[in-house]
Amino acid sequence: MTHSSSDALTDIGDIRDSHAFRRETFSRPLRLFRVGNVVTLLDIEYAEGRRFETESDFELAIDKLTLARKAAYSLFRSMPYPVPAPLELSDWLRDYQHLDYVIQEQRSETFFGRFISGDLAENIGGRRIWMRVAEAVNWAFAVSAFSMDHRVGNSSEEELSDVIHEICIEQNLYFGGADFFPDFDGIMKSIRALGEQF
Repeated sequence: MTHSSSDALTDIGDIRDSHAFRRETFSRPLRLFRVGNVVTLLDIEYAEGRRFETESDFELAIDKLTLARKAAYSLFRSMPYPVPAPLELSDWLRDYQHLDYVIQEQRSETFFGRFISGDLAENIGGRRIWMRVAEAVNWAFAVSAFSMDHRVGNSSEEELSDVIHEICIEQNLYFGGADFFPDFDGIMKSIRALGEQF
């Protein structure tokens, strides 16, 4: 679930279809976002003391996930992904819950599956995996920007804003709603890190 600057640069240098390349680039943080939702769903199940199976169960989980996003609003607003629908969350649970990475991540900040203290929404909203999702989104923007123009590292803030807006439109990243706001500072940091490789 981590990214590699050398891998990214190799990919950039071997682009045949830049649109498809950027679509694949943004699929990586999306997968990590889905993992994060499954991890937090498992947290909610532990807190409730039962497995979630029905539509009303997953609606309850969505309500708690929404509270978690509000508790960490400044972080979540940099992710172009909306709160999942109950059916989506159910599908992600089926697809991801038994992966070793999910199990390790779920246990990493809990004691036998339970948080020691504090509000559940704040605990799951503050999980480190969400920071990794945000960083992966910034990295995807940076790699995508370089795939459009290797000189992007020398762009002004206005020019970078235009590039990011173009990427958002191309990749349908605004569908998550008006709350989405790209982390320009984080993206520029990633662009500078990539630029050092050229």
